[in-house]
Amino acid sequence: MPKRILIENQNAGFGVVTVVPIVRVDPVTITQLHARAEIDMKKNILSALDIKPKKSNKWTTDEVQSVYENSITGIVLDKNGNQTDKDPKEIDPDKDNDYFPIYLHKVNQEINGYAIPISGKGLWSTLYGYFAIEPDCKTVKGITFYKHGETQGLGGEVEKAWFQD
Repeated sequence: MPKRILIENQNAGFGVVTVVPIVRVDPVTITQLHARAEIDMKKNILSALDIKPKKSNKWTTDEVQSVYENSITGIVLDKNGNQTDKDPKEIDPDKDNDYFPIYLHKVNQEINGYAIPISGKGLWSTLYGYFAIEPDCKTVKGITFYKHGETQGLGGEVEKAWFQD
């Protein structure tokens, strides 16, 4: 929180100055933040596809990486439904309205589900998540929300298991 300093001004009597601290962020920290964000993205895609961790009830970084790399393929379709050579991680859902990332879950080379990034307006903010369907494209597999600015009431419950189940 910025510090407020009261200073005296002969013309106005007093004034308020806001002091904004300058923060230096180590490049290693930025790299770590990007790595954590990528793991979180992968974990949310796996969760939407109803893939559970095998070793315990919580995902480890190594398990997320392994399961994702061995069973998920990300592709991007254009607005006409044609596959492009774009990387799904580079599509900005707020700007790229002509490209649509899709994550394919494969088991033994057979498609076992599709996950798509979703976003929509809540009461106070935009909510971001992943929505997954079965290969029949009619049955929902799951949904996860990973980013929002909703308040602690009902809007803040979207990240909880009872809401997503």
